[in-house]
Amino acid sequence: MVVDGDQTKVGTPTVENTAIVAHVLDYVKGKKITIFKSKKRKGYHRKIGHRQKYIRIQVDEIRTSGEPIQA
Repeated sequence: MVVDGDQTKVGTPTVENTAIVAHVLDYVKGKKITIFKSKKRKGYHRKIGHRQKYIRIQVDEIRTSGEPIQA
């Protein structure tokens, strides 16, 4: 979705002739979650954890169809 003043363009799934210029700020890890599995009366239990990795970006500009788009 691109909003420019009173004009709104919604893409399905993308908006034609539109590009986003951004750069990477940092690579970060999310909050740790714990997964615990068990089966009652069987002596089975497993405890594992997971941390999702994310890339933090900064969007510099959004180019629309009126401007040249370079890939």
